[in-house]
Amino acid sequence: MSLSGEFHHVTRIARTELLRGWRSTVDRWTLVAVGLGLCLFAAWTLFIGVIGYVMGSFLPTGQTLAITESMAGQAVGWTLFLAGMIAFQVVERRARIDNEDLLFTTVSPRTVLLGLLSAEFARELFLFGPAVLVGATGFAIGAGAPTLVPVAALVALPLLVFVVLLGHTAGIATKLAAERMSGFDRLRTVLGVLAGVLVGSLPMLFFGGAEWLGLSIDLDSLLAIVPIAAYVDLLAVGTPLVASVGLDTVVAVALVLGALPVLIALDYRLSVALWFGASDSTGAVRTSAHTPPAWLPRGSTGWLVWWYWLRGLRAPSRFTHLIYYSFPLFWLVFDAIRDPSTLPSALSTALVVLGVAFAGATFGLNPLGDERKALPAVLTTPAGDRFVRARVLAGLPWITVSLAGVALGAVIGRFDPLNASFLAIVVGSLGALSATVAPVFGIALPRFEPIAATKNETITPSLGAVIGHVAVVGIAGVGLAVFGPPILGALSGSTPTNAVRLGLVCVVAAAVVGTSVWSYRHATSRFRTARVG
Repeated sequence: MSLSGEFHHVTRIARTELLRGWRSTVDRWTLVAVGLGLCLFAAWTLFIGVIGYVMGSFLPTGQTLAITESMAGQAVGWTLFLAGMIAFQVVERRARIDNEDLLFTTVSPRTVLLGLLSAEFARELFLFGPAVLVGATGFAIGAGAPTLVPVAALVALPLLVFVVLLGHTAGIATKLAAERMSGFDRLRTVLGVLAGVLVGSLPMLFFGGAEWLGLSIDLDSLLAIVPIAAYVDLLAVGTPLVASVGLDTVVAVALVLGALPVLIALDYRLSVALWFGASDSTGAVRTSAHTPPAWLPRGSTGWLVWWYWLRGLRAPSRFTHLIYYSFPLFWLVFDAIRDPSTLPSALSTALVVLGVAFAGATFGLNPLGDERKALPAVLTTPAGDRFVRARVLAGLPWITVSLAGVALGAVIGRFDPLNASFLAIVVGSLGALSATVAPVFGIALPRFEPIAATKNETITPSLGAVIGHVAVVGIAGVGLAVFGPPILGALSGSTPTNAVRLGLVCVVAAAVVGTSVWSYRHATSRFRTARVG
């Protein structure tokens, strides 16, 4: 095949991958979320431009700004972070291409790989290119140095290519190892949780978390030791920025540029081994002899609840999305590490928050996608109220975890038994809200595309469903926690009686439960009108 013909196929594969990714995520409901995301993205990009302009305006005319060790370390940190995110996406769903058997009879594996890499580069360029360009432009205008914009673009583009190749190669290697290692599927959930904890904690450490913990660790200086850190010194060429360009800069540039052909060759060999190699795993799904009890009529609500629990125990990887709900609680962990005396209080808060969140997040965020090939039968067999009711009841036991957190708070003296009782009522109603709101978002924003670190595929909820659930339950919980006490004091005076407090708590709980009932009925009606395809 001629070079021009191969380039034509590469661009077509890249364009097809981008269109396929867009069509798989955009529908009548997610268009609103995409529009809001684009607005936030534009606002964030504009904010970066304003910050760049302000920083540039503080630089007097004719003066210079030194590229510090901290700036070099941050560049390395962002490089590793973006490469890790790309690797994660590759392991989940971008290591293979649709209709690959037919495609490989038409073009070479090299063409397919270059097409996938081009699509990945276009994604990252769209996500981060505008922010870098606007930030550099703002700084250049503020500092009166127009040469900074083309220099920043010329420096950033090779680094972005390096990041894409590094992340894609790491992702292909991880997926290949997962398919070749027997027994890896048993550790997949544990490894995923550990990776999620690492991803969630490292940014906090990177942005001051280490100092907050009292650890004498300068992550910027530590990352600046990496040989490619000196690559940012190129920004000093023809700009007001100043750097000690020397042998380390030459080495960094040589490493970044020299690694490109090496990574392409390695990525190609690993991809060919993944696409055409045999896996040690048979891909068979292990089953268990456990079945729902005989006293539960088949297809009843109780039978469905038992089946959801059993299916969750058989494939715990379907719950990997729950790690998202633990990210906001990492500060409690850091606080407990810094001051062990706060551990009981942190544990109490964590139990309350996670219990409420998990009541809906475990079984309600992707009810249609969980059924996969059985979806046509599911849509025509059980009634809508029975299907949604089973999803809600399957997650409600998590409320006991929240109540245990309230009880622990009462034991350690955070509040007296009467206030603990009032709080238990509110927490229970929030748990019911979480369990009933989740199917609303899960049915409106389903995900049918599986992810797989091995041959065994798993479908997790869509990010839109997770964000919607977190937003509704989080706003309700934070709103009650922040505004509840002041409103209670304003309505009942400085010393409200227990009867008044109980009445107000019951009113709040009734309002939350009423919203839960409305959510349940709305989810039921959405299930009745759901269609396949």
